Amino acid sequence: MTDTATPADAAQRPIVTDEMVAVAIDSIHREIGMMGTLAELTPDQIRAVLSDVLDETITTYLRGLNEAHTVYTDKLDKMRSEIHETPPVEVPYTESPPSNGIFGGDYEQLGEYIAKLKSMMGLRDWTIHIQHDRPDNPNFAADVYVYPGRRSANIRFDDDWGNADPEDFRETCVHELLHCHINPIRTPIDNLDSTIGKMVYVPLYAEVTDRIELAIDAIAAALAPHLPLPGEEWSE
Repeated sequence: MTDTATPADAAQRPIVTDEMVAVAIDSIHREIGMMGTLAELTPDQIRAVLSDVLDETITTYLRGLNEAHTVYTDKLDKMRSEIHETPPVEVPYTESPPSNGIFGGDYEQLGEYIAKLKSMMGLRDWTIHIQHDRPDNPNFAADVYVYPGRRSANIRFDDDWGNADPEDFRETCVHELLHCHINPIRTPIDNLDSTIGKMVYVPLYAEVTDRIELAIDAIAAALAPHLPLPGEEWSE
């Protein structure tokens, strides 16, 4: 693993470093030493010295930003190629499903339940795939990937979904489906990374993602009780 700066590391760095300040002070001393004592300088000469030092400091700072931008661009391009461009792979479910609980652990019945929920949630024209592999984070009951610019998404549940509490499971399903409505909010931010730079883009994207999760949690908690439980009969 190479020792490459991460966006989080870069965000903690001061914009004007001690080294840059030292360079600026040294430049002032050098310029003034060549032109005489400070008392002998005219206002125009002082302004000229300060202007030259400022230009040099800004140039040094921008050079550092360009180097950081190159590192972050390469990293983000690699992440996008792995996440956004790689088609999902259906992983066969090899473990024996639970014999009781929600739908007896049957994925076909789960798919029918999700299909009816999405119709009731304004997602009738969406294609929702239930993948049989577990979420990447073992602490997640489920996760979802919403395809940018498409009305399509993949949902994954943990291995023990069939033994979940029915009300908790209903809210989990509603939560993941709500992402289909709300995740596209981040699309304009995706298109800003090359404009605002990674030092601004990375923390901005993370903050928007956190806010989306909090909003969906609140909406799902309020909406889920008005939707049917797994196996419950309802009319649309």
